[in-house]
Amino acid sequence: MTLTFAEIKKIETFVKSKYVEYHDIQVELVDHLASAIEAELEQFPNQDFEKLLLSKYKNFGLFGFSDFVTERAKAAYSESRKKYWRHFFEFFKLPKFVYTLLVFILTFLIISNLQYNQYKYFVLPYFLITALAAVVILFKMNREEKLKLIQKKYQPLWISMSGSVLNLNNLILSESFKNVLFTNPYFISIICTLSLIGTWAELSTHKQIHEKLRYQYPEAFK
Repeated sequence: MTLTFAEIKKIETFVKSKYVEYHDIQVELVDHLASAIEAELEQFPNQDFEKLLLSKYKNFGLFGFSDFVTERAKAAYSESRKKYWRHFFEFFKLPKFVYTLLVFILTFLIISNLQYNQYKYFVLPYFLITALAAVVILFKMNREEKLKLIQKKYQPLWISMSGSVLNLNNLILSESFKNVLFTNPYFISIICTLSLIGTWAELSTHKQIHEKLRYQYPEAFK
């Protein structure tokens, strides 16, 4: 027996009243409850809908949806992390390797025409512009979201990871070796290239996930 639109809406309201934080988990719970109620009504069609809804809710145990939400949140977070890195590494296909090489060559040509004490006048604006562009694009995507989705919770930042690697180098490498590296135009060009391409890959990954979730949960977006 198929539930009416009004009954589905009642289930949605009921689920929201139980403080389920993430919209995608709300949708899953609504589907779960609706399927259970429909199966019950197929066998016993004269049952009261409201009582049946409370009965199915009680089947979740003493803490209501709490355990279900915790388990599904963990599973969804883990799945979204795997999806993120799959999309991220899919970015690095043949055309992108060509772009990477071109960025490296262009950066190296600029760096090699500077004195090493002038590198900062290129590198600092380079990183700042890249970071600012990434922050603006991610901010615009986040502003389009009306409702929270657990599948959007995993959002690593390539810029942060790049900075962590550089800080690790500062801790591990000797002062003399750092002087050799950070005055080497090849090394500086590689760092700049990886930063730009990595940020591009990150933004592309976020955009793909964003658009897929927009299609899957249109009501969660503006």
